[in-house]
Amino acid sequence: MNPLEMFFGLVSSDRNNDPQETTPEMEGYVCFCRCLSYFQSENVAMWKMYADKRKEESSKAIMNEKGICFRYTSSIIEKFEEKVCHLSIVFKNNKETSTRYDAKELVLKGQLRIQLRNVVYYKKAGHGNLLLRSTHKAHVSDEIFESVYLKNPMKNICWSYETEAKLYCYLSDSFLKGIVGRKPITDVIDGIVITFKNDERTSIRIRRHPEERNGLNPQIHYDKNVQIEDSELKGHVRLEANQSK
Repeated sequence: MNPLEMFFGLVSSDRNNDPQETTPEMEGYVCFCRCLSYFQSENVAMWKMYADKRKEESSKAIMNEKGICFRYTSSIIEKFEEKVCHLSIVFKNNKETSTRYDAKELVLKGQLRIQLRNVVYYKKAGHGNLLLRSTHKAHVSDEIFESVYLKNPMKNICWSYETEAKLYCYLSDSFLKGIVGRKPITDVIDGIVITFKNDERTSIRIRRHPEERNGLNPQIHYDKNVQIEDSELKGHVRLEANQSK
């Protein structure tokens, strides 16, 4: 695991799933996405949902190296297009990456476009209005809701601890076709890996799982600007199945 690399999954291009996966201005591009959270404090639910790896669902035995939390400075995400360095293709069959491409050159040529969008949470309210939830709540008309829907990824389940954002990477369809040929892109490609620069303004903190017992994970490649630390919840929470009070 290299904290200077991010994997972006190939998404479905189904507008009913996420309006930002396919937009008129991105016609001719294939969408890849990475989900992030603005939440700064650790949350038990986030560890439980994304990093609690069990041998089997009914087992209390928990495997070591259960997951880690990457914590980036906001400038890395908000100015991601300026930070990009290399891009690699991840293929489905062998999960191996292709030859590296110069991501900055792809950006300059317009073959790689990057957008950061905040997820807006909503609930249906009475009388045909909708309750939006991001950092604030508001009752809005169907017309306003539609305008928000066209510009933002939406979720109708309000997980207040997620405060989610989506980092979208759009790759030119013609660029990808030059790699996969006539085969459907969705049958060949699993995603992309983008490497970004490590400069003096880049700061990354890695939190180990609260129940990690092995200490420093030797599989993590890190540099002087990357700090590895214990979870603030270590010794305070247990995520075992069927735990008692």
